[in-house]
Amino acid sequence: MKKLKRSPKRKRKTTNGQWPSADFAEFVREAVEEASDLGPAAQAHVLANCRLQADYPGEYVAFIDTFTGVGKNARFRRKVVAHALTLGDLHDLLLELPTKQRSKVFIDYVDDPDGPVEFIDVPGRV
Repeated sequence: MKKLKRSPKRKRKTTNGQWPSADFAEFVREAVEEASDLGPAAQAHVLANCRLQADYPGEYVAFIDTFTGVGKNARFRRKVVAHALTLGDLHDLLLELPTKQRSKVFIDYVDDPDGPVEFIDVPGRV
C-alpha cells in the first residue's frame, strides 16, 4: 500500500491530556460526560471531535472513522490521514491515497475556537 505524503510537519497545538484553555477543557469534560450513557464508542467520538478542534483549528482535515463491535462493546477509532489550510491542498494530498481507502475518508473544516465569530444568514428566517 502506498504511504500518504503528509502536509508539512508542524507542532501540535496541544499535547495529549492538555487542552488550549481551561474553558475548553471544561467543555470537553462536559461533552464527554453527556455522552456517557451512549457508551464508550460515543464518548471516544465526542473526544475525537474535540481533539480535531484543539489540534487543527482553521484547517481542513481528512480522517477515517472506524466503529467495531456492538452496543456497550462498541469501539471507535479515528485516523487523521491529511490536513491542510486550503481544500485544494487537501484534495491534492488525498489523491495519493488508494481509491479504496479514499472512499472511506470524511472531510471537515475545523473552526478556530479563538477565531472571529461568523454569523450565517439562514434563508427564510426573520
